[in-house]
Amino acid sequence: MSNFSFLEAQINVYKLLEKTRDQHKLNSTDYLSSYQYFAYDKFYIDEFNYNFSSHIDSISLPDPKFDELYILGERISEHKFDKKYGKKSNIIANKLSGFKEPFYDIPEQIINQENYPDVLTKNFYLYNFYLTDSLLLNNRDTYVISFNSKKKLLINGSRGKLFIDKSSYALVHYSGIEYSDEFTRYFDYTWENYQSVWYLKNKINKFKLYSFDLSKFMKGINQKIIITPWIVVESTVHDFTDKNKFTKKDFSGYSYELDKNFDQDTESKISIYRKDSLTKRESNTYSSTHSLFDIFPIEKNMKMMNTLKKGEFSLGKINLDIENALSYNDFEGFRFQLGGRTNYNFNKNYSLYGYTALGTKNNNLKGGAGITFFINKQYDGKLKFKLASDVNPFSKNILRYPRSMNQIKDQLNFLQNPVFYDYRKAEISYEQDILKHFTTSININYQLQKSEFNYNYKTYKSTHWFNQLSTSLNIKYAPFATYMQTPEGKKVLDDKPIYFYLTYSKTWKIINSDFDYHKLDFSTDISFKNKWGLSNIFINGGIIKGETTLWNSYGSFGNAKSGKNIFDRFSAKGVRSLETLPADNFFATQYFTVFLTHTFPDIKLWETKKISIAIVYNALLGRLEHKDIHAFTYLRVPDNYYHESGIEVNRLISNFGLGFYYRLGAYSEKEFSNNLYMKLTFNLFK
Repeated sequence: MSNFSFLEAQINVYKLLEKTRDQHKLNSTDYLSSYQYFAYDKFYIDEFNYNFSSHIDSISLPDPKFDELYILGERISEHKFDKKYGKKSNIIANKLSGFKEPFYDIPEQIINQENYPDVLTKNFYLYNFYLTDSLLLNNRDTYVISFNSKKKLLINGSRGKLFIDKSSYALVHYSGIEYSDEFTRYFDYTWENYQSVWYLKNKINKFKLYSFDLSKFMKGINQKIIITPWIVVESTVHDFTDKNKFTKKDFSGYSYELDKNFDQDTESKISIYRKDSLTKRESNTYSSTHSLFDIFPIEKNMKMMNTLKKGEFSLGKINLDIENALSYNDFEGFRFQLGGRTNYNFNKNYSLYGYTALGTKNNNLKGGAGITFFINKQYDGKLKFKLASDVNPFSKNILRYPRSMNQIKDQLNFLQNPVFYDYRKAEISYEQDILKHFTTSININYQLQKSEFNYNYKTYKSTHWFNQLSTSLNIKYAPFATYMQTPEGKKVLDDKPIYFYLTYSKTWKIINSDFDYHKLDFSTDISFKNKWGLSNIFINGGIIKGETTLWNSYGSFGNAKSGKNIFDRFSAKGVRSLETLPADNFFATQYFTVFLTHTFPDIKLWETKKISIAIVYNALLGRLEHKDIHAFTYLRVPDNYYHESGIEVNRLISNFGLGFYYRLGAYSEKEFSNNLYMKLTFNLFK
């Protein structure tokens, strides 16, 4: 490998860095066949500049100079890598001040940190680089290169220094400052050589948040308490080696795991790897009886926030369902639902759930109940038994509770839908992750079904109850998702599209079942960032072979409201639905839909106000076999290409905005205004 002179490197600094980028894989620890190490992580929140606008006698806050930190936490984790089996991390011990009970979500917050600077990867061409020095570092010739953002340095930019080893072109040190609208980050990373590769030995990140008034979060306090908190995260690697021989069993389960005894005997485990003894302030933080946690219900609020993210409200051993408490559709009107489930504090091995619901238009009482057994916890195995009596829109099978966020979003598509069917069902299912990124479930379902609309199947009247016995296999593949195994089950650390979904269903004409058909469904959800913003592609498709009712076929593709003009048709935007197509239009036994959305980078209107603009394109194509067996007033088939385009201006007021959508092609009308729809958009869901 040739050596650069100082002058040559000065002239060819970008070539030098290109060499560093090219050599990164060879210098990385992943170049080894396998390795193992232990990491000591320390994180704390501190304050160095108290500013009391007046003296406060009623509150005893810790004096940051002499007493204690706001929050202190330490963690020991074991990390393994094998080219054949992948990566595995196990959190052995975790200690956190102020918490009376183990809190499983805390360790997640600092797992995913920058390990290699983005100035040398995705943002390389956004920076200026200058070679400023050449020196000996650990008895090795080293280049020193300064960098800074080409524009807007103090707004989402950074500056600092890169230290490049002369012989290997490896990055050996990285330090500097990053600026953003919300914080200033100071960082310092050091790599160490091990048998021709370099591993990250130490890293320090210090986040300086902007000042805020603490008294706003305190009851009965009128005086201002201005604080400027610092969040500090430090990490040190110990016992790095490539001498271990691993087996497949060493990498079973998820990428991250919490040891079942992670919160026991923590001090003795952590002290082995703690470089320096705890300071007086740090010791006081762990032993404090008058900390910030006593002034604010932090532990309680954090636990509550984590359940609220799931659409629930925790009350001791029970989680109440709040996300489904109120909804609306054109058949039931306003739907009021009361439900909940038992949580981990009730029993570690099973959970009971139930709900009851009533609509203002359709006042029949609905409800459901079930039990979930947690088995084979290493792979998130769940055995479920369910009973329910409820209603669904034609062509939809809604899981009323508990359900995923995507199913909750789907409620927006039923606001204008009056076409529903009634069902009674009993169901047994088993769900498990068969591989790290594959989730599968098998299902046996027996239903009684009846139309709640003026629809006749074959010679049967609309009041006829049909029997259906079905089995199904569901597969979800999330190649870029990262999970952590905890005593309470699987938790998602990082969930990035791409997703693939595949479902095969078979109905059986036995035990009085009326149907015998096959059904295959496929969908994919792909999102990717680019220099123009964020692009998303969602594709749906399905095929049915055999005869069945319309409510078991495909439909409810749209959510448009009927009306003479654009204002009469004004309604809320749906989720992955056609915005110019009424809900009760189009049914199919074979179909294909595509939803394309591109969201441009936020536009800053003034200091605290940003909006986002998105363009959309949606399309549908399908066909309906055995059309003659259905007697339905609104029966239409999307056998021509239905498509629409639109533009959305989001977050005009808080999370709300406006979208405009135009129907194109074969189904468009002659009058321009008849094809144009205006919708309320909102970003309440992520």
